[in-house]
Amino acid sequence: MCGRYSMPLSLVELARLLEAQYIKPQSSFKVGYNIAPSREAPLMTLEQGRRVLKPAHWGLSVGQGVKQCINLRAEKLSGKSFSSRNPAARPCVAPAQGFYEWEKSGQAHYFYFKSAALLCMAALCWPRADGVLGFAIITTRMPDAWTHIHERSPLLLAPDALNDWLSRDSGGDWPFAPEPIASHPVSRAVNKPDFDSPDCIARSLEPVQAQLF
Repeated sequence: MCGRYSMPLSLVELARLLEAQYIKPQSSFKVGYNIAPSREAPLMTLEQGRRVLKPAHWGLSVGQGVKQCINLRAEKLSGKSFSSRNPAARPCVAPAQGFYEWEKSGQAHYFYFKSAALLCMAALCWPRADGVLGFAIITTRMPDAWTHIHERSPLLLAPDALNDWLSRDSGGDWPFAPEPIASHPVSRAVNKPDFDSPDCIARSLEPVQAQLF
């Protein structure tokens, strides 16, 4: 799963990098290095053929009495209409500089492109019961080199396939980014949602404890 990610760039900076327009937030909007579920974050959709960035809340309600959904498995979306999840569901992109995953030992790791390029995470969005736009990140199998840390990863999209993805109405034949990812351990303080600074993504000098069997 993907339970935290880093996106410290402003909507203005993101709009330039993604060649998109942006909608100015109506309330205080804070980007950061430790975005957690239920927090507001930048989201990109396609509106009348144009890329548009807007604030949205990470998390969706998928049914009565069902707790907040933050991830959707790509395998369960393949070959299915997005409207099968919700009549108003549509594809979107959650941009990130990197994402975090945890070993079973509790050690956090930060994942990012070796080139430091922006990550474009595939997602679905729709208005929640309270009228606020929510989204969930689509996940897939982690590359084999990193499955010892975690088995799932956000589905990272190829930069030249963003418009194709944003105009789809069903899953499958995913346009994966070909670029390899890198990783390093980070401070366990990342576990705390209110810990939000550049220190979140700094390589940890703490010794990584071996698992005991």
